[in-house]
Amino acid sequence: MFQIRELKQPETDLIKEMLFLAVFIPPGHPSVSRDILDLPQLKNYYDNWGCSDHDKAIALTEDDRIIGLVWGRLLNGEVKGFGFLDEQTPEISIAIQPAYRNQGWGARLLSEISKAYMALGIRTLSLSVDKRNPAVGLYRRQGFIMVRENQGDFIMSKSLRGNSL
Repeated sequence: MFQIRELKQPETDLIKEMLFLAVFIPPGHPSVSRDILDLPQLKNYYDNWGCSDHDKAIALTEDDRIIGLVWGRLLNGEVKGFGFLDEQTPEISIAIQPAYRNQGWGARLLSEISKAYMALGIRTLSLSVDKRNPAVGLYRRQGFIMVRENQGDFIMSKSLRGNSL
């Protein structure tokens, strides 16, 4: 049975694993080492999880096993996130196990994290996505727009004002 729910505090170690799953590797390219998760730019997405009210995570489970996760936080430290817009905009990340992709779960998770941030009074979300990642289409369908284009990725944002999710 599938369920969408908030991530529980004892499960927060899974954020690091899901971040590795979220790293986009284009078809035909070699996989990257898990050591990539130790880079300061990536540690921002999971290190000391839960110490802020703006740390939000929504899990997709099947029979209590987490198969998808969307999470966000304000990344305002010295090392910013890849999708950093400003000090008030949480940056989100999403990962779904490959066998469960393209079934509408990403849209459901994005809707739930939007609701969670709207309840906090947040007005905008941001993310970074590789230009070659098919998820760009999902983000556009969910109301994200491109606000900046870098060499290899898009920075996208979604306004939460006036949305009726």
